Amino acid sequence: MQTPFGHFELQRLPLRRRETLQAWDAADEYLLQHHAAQRRGDVSPLLLNDNFGALAINLARQQPVSWGDSATAHAATAYNLKLNALSEKSVLCVPSTQVPALQGVTDVLIRVPKNLALFEQQLRQLRPLLAAQAQVTAAGMVKHLPHGAKPLMEQILGPCQLSRAEKKARLIHCVAEQGGQHIEALPDRLCEVSEWDIQLSNQVNVFAHDKLDIGARFFLEQFHHLPAAQRIVDLGCGSGVLGIAAQKQQPHAAVTFIDESYMAVASAKKNYQINIGDGDSVRFIADHQLPACRGSAFKPTCRPEGRPTPTLPDLILCNPPFHQGNTISEHIARGMIQQSHQALAQGGELWLVFNRHLSYPSLLKRLFGGFETIAQNKKFIVTRAVKR
Repeated sequence: MQTPFGHFELQRLPLRRRETLQAWDAADEYLLQHHAAQRRGDVSPLLLNDNFGALAINLARQQPVSWGDSATAHAATAYNLKLNALSEKSVLCVPSTQVPALQGVTDVLIRVPKNLALFEQQLRQLRPLLAAQAQVTAAGMVKHLPHGAKPLMEQILGPCQLSRAEKKARLIHCVAEQGGQHIEALPDRLCEVSEWDIQLSNQVNVFAHDKLDIGARFFLEQFHHLPAAQRIVDLGCGSGVLGIAAQKQQPHAAVTFIDESYMAVASAKKNYQINIGDGDSVRFIADHQLPACRGSAFKPTCRPEGRPTPTLPDLILCNPPFHQGNTISEHIARGMIQQSHQALAQGGELWLVFNRHLSYPSLLKRLFGGFETIAQNKKFIVTRAVKR
């Protein structure tokens, strides 16, 4: 990546052989060019939704704060800092579930997310941090930039100007008139899964946050077929509904909830407390990959006779995504399937729900040697694969 700030090598996460997608786009370049033209190199900017660290790496010498909902983005920032021989301490990454300990912020660079509710929440949390007349610049590719982004910025921050398009990217520039003033955050969205007597309270960036998505509903209908398990993982947990239902069904199992969205993990934790209560054997992890299960998720224990107790999961439940940000792709889900095969105990099972048109069956056959179709309808298929 060549910008006014230098030349940098950037990688997307998760890493893939023969990667065809780059870790930045024209909107990142446009935003950096605009920032360079302001000649404010002595100011530490606040960055929102920096997808793979493209903004943070370029601005590392300015000690930026990177704030967002993606553990993948923050892991990619750390990876790319190391790749470019930059100190990890040069960028402070703050999850979306926390508000940066900042006051009087004067420069903000934003990559507009596709979820307008998330964008509104971020702007509401941002406003009290801003100095009067703070410069706030948001960017996106024209085809992905929500029509409601500019009106939201004007409503919460102040008047905005829309730039001309450059390489199919646009900027929205705002001088914040409402800086420093408190504004209420958006409330969690409520949802009831009456068949399981489950109440959900989801933050704004949880997938299908105000309802149960139809894939998860079809998956839950098959839970009476689930095997007994000691260690269950809800991978890509979202609201946590799958893991909560499994815990209700198997109260003595240890359940781990993993998602790359900080808001999803926080919502899963809250929903677990609402529906199950507190538990010593439950874990909640914001991570971009499953191998975390080999560490903090399942801590080694010993039987009374001193022999170690197996700590690898013996059941993984997964309703995988088919996109990463605005990029529609199978590679995230395929990576989750591969990681599941690596992490499962011998004889452990991966239960998966996915759209019928996707090509996961061939991957399941290659990794697991085969799979069983538990149920299917016109849209979805639920499969069971056993690690031999």
